[in-house]
Amino acid sequence: MAINTILWDVDGTLLDFDLAETNALRECMDRYHVAVSDTQLMVYKRINRELWEMLERGEITKTRLGPERFRKFLEYMEHTRIDCNRLNEEYQEALSYQSIPVEGAIEVCNALQQKGIRQYIVTNGTAFVQRRKIRLSGLDAYMEEVFISEELGCVKPEKAFFEQCAARIADYDPAQTIIVGDSLTSDMRGGNNAGIRCCWYNPGQQENTTEVRIDYEIRELAQIPDCLADVVDI
Repeated sequence: MAINTILWDVDGTLLDFDLAETNALRECMDRYHVAVSDTQLMVYKRINRELWEMLERGEITKTRLGPERFRKFLEYMEHTRIDCNRLNEEYQEALSYQSIPVEGAIEVCNALQQKGIRQYIVTNGTAFVQRRKIRLSGLDAYMEEVFISEELGCVKPEKAFFEQCAARIADYDPAQTIIVGDSLTSDMRGGNNAGIRCCWYNPGQQENTTEVRIDYEIRELAQIPDCLADVVDI
């Protein structure tokens, strides 16, 4: 059956989260006169990724996640006199202005909109951060609605998250819906739980070592039309 609805992940899919994260962290640490090397930056990203995966598994709350990542990072950096709660607030504010679209994101969203494909964002990110980034990037012009776990009270990949999204999409049909995202544990597993088609955006050509079902795999967003060839002609 032809696809008429796309659920987009935003960080790492439509927006360059790796660069945004780097810029925001260094901006904040500069205020404390602390330089962050590339190696130290990778440690922060590992800590942050592990905590977000814990959130997806229900092992940590969103409220605790933010300060905890900085508690761990500051401990590693041996700068424990910096308040992790304050740093987390400063980081979130800085991150909210990092609205850097992935190459081809705007063009693909525009083309899909012109073809009548309904587009929605599904994200676990912090609400005020995500809404500001999406607005500043211009992506909001192509989206019917933005679904944020913090506002829905449940997170990707939980089935309940997608059920709430579905309830707010007119004439929703899982057979005509696809999720596009970079995360196997959040986006693709969430798509599996929701019973919809899954398109893995995998520019780094990682190996899928999980049992998660992937229907399509792409390296560039410009390949999206190939996944929807039965309905989109761009």
